[in-house]
Amino acid sequence: MTLVSVIMPTYKGKKENLERSIQSVISQTYQCWELIIIDDNQEEKYSKLVRKVIEKFNDPRIVYIKNIKNLGSAKARNEGIKKSKGQFITFLDDDDEYLPLKIESQLKLMEKEGGDFSLTDLNLFNDNGKLVRKRRHSYLKNGDKPLVLHLKYHLTGTDTFMFRREYLFKIGLFDSIDIGDEFYLMLKAIQNKGKLVYEPICCVKAYVHGKGIGLTAGDNKIKGEKQLYAVKRKFFSQLSKEDISYIKMRHYLVLLSCELKNRKIGNSLYYFLMAFSSNPKNFLKFCINRKEY
Repeated sequence: MTLVSVIMPTYKGKKENLERSIQSVISQTYQCWELIIIDDNQEEKYSKLVRKVIEKFNDPRIVYIKNIKNLGSAKARNEGIKKSKGQFITFLDDDDEYLPLKIESQLKLMEKEGGDFSLTDLNLFNDNGKLVRKRRHSYLKNGDKPLVLHLKYHLTGTDTFMFRREYLFKIGLFDSIDIGDEFYLMLKAIQNKGKLVYEPICCVKAYVHGKGIGLTAGDNKIKGEKQLYAVKRKFFSQLSKEDISYIKMRHYLVLLSCELKNRKIGNSLYYFLMAFSSNPKNFLKFCINRKEY
């Protein structure tokens, strides 16, 4: 059978979350897998917890790797990828979970279609287990160019990716950046002309922590978002005015969300006005159907 490697970096994770994530891999209908857990903790108390959880499952398919120093999620994933043996590689964060058909359904589609990389849908939940957002990629069925769709909507998240091993190495693995690393990986995959296949099912439960369901927050996120927007601007000459206005609107919405969480009212009002003026129609659509974005 085809071996699938699941790459899971862990850093200061809660015991119950890590157990839930590992159990979701063990409960897969497809059983020819290896789970590479990369311990990215520097503090021994956290590493001890990780080892204890792994010992509890006592499954020889679980491979434990301890980083000498903290590398961050992107570099940690790369360490796991390099140690993996699977012909196909997928990912799981240490606080998220797969539903039972995740690996089987995605692998079958990739083998059937000859895909180099693939994507599924995603549901996001809060700490109380309430569904707060749905991330759907049904627009991929319309025949539009993946590059344009990625720049506009972000063909992510990491848990939903699956790659052929040789293609993942061809594009150079994850860039050494932790904010937006999944976006840049998908961008490289598209630019290198690999075949993308989309499985329109939702077999991933991801969790957003903290209050609310904002796109994300924090000064580091603001910096990362501005860097990401600078990358997108390099493609504007290839895009329509409508596509550009949508990308601008999304950019300002992210900054608005960050500044609202930072309680900076003046900046929030500015980004609210910039988002609305960039693309009023889609701005209103976002406000009405926020859970679908």
